[in-house]
Amino acid sequence: MATMTRVTAANLGAAFAGAAAGQQWGVLATPVNGDLIPIGSGQGTLIAFRTTGTASTIVIDSVLTTQYGTDQDLTVTLAATDFQFIFIDSDGYNRFDQGPNNPANAGLLKISTYSSTVGLTVYGVTIP
Repeated sequence: MATMTRVTAANLGAAFAGAAAGQQWGVLATPVNGDLIPIGSGQGTLIAFRTTGTASTIVIDSVLTTQYGTDQDLTVTLAATDFQFIFIDSDGYNRFDQGPNNPANAGLLKISTYSSTVGLTVYGVTIP
């Protein structure tokens, strides 16, 4: 299990003075069940999954019940060669924040399981 380093996207609005842009994502190059990704800052966190050659189903642990009253984990299903992303909104509801289950992991989202980690890379960036 690893914890991804928080990377916050540079705001390239009108006040941005530099002429150059571009930055690296936070990366989990060797994913392991139980990986943690920082969330709950800025507008939210964009998490992306890339497979190269092997399909994977990824389960993200939901901590709080949804508005429908059930604790429904999130599942992302990727084909053998695929690139998909999800956006975790910093809406104050914190459905995926691990803090209620484990205070040491407050502000972190947990990947419960990967069906395969062969050729899988996980990316994350906080949107300011």
